[in-house]
Amino acid sequence: MCVPLSDLLAEVCLGVDAELLVVECSDGESLVLPVRDIVTSDVAQIVLGNSQGPLTLGQGFPMRLEVPHWTSTEEARRVVSLTAITFSEFVS
Repeated sequence: MCVPLSDLLAEVCLGVDAELLVVECSDGESLVLPVRDIVTSDVAQIVLGNSQGPLTLGQGFPMRLEVPHWTSTEEARRVVSLTAITFSEFVS
């Protein structure tokens, strides 16, 4: 079970000034992703489960982020929060 990140951002009515998406992960790491790359593609996904059912802790339960060329399937990135910001907010 996967939800395209672009669908999630459309559902929450992402502000037009948002340029970056900051993804906080449970391991303390953060990913900063360009919003325009996410909304123009369905490759970035929030994964909720697989054919065996919901994710396990080792797989990133309750949900993990998969972004080709940004994340690895060997490293389960459990999402803690998503925050949309402008580039100016990022550099300040």
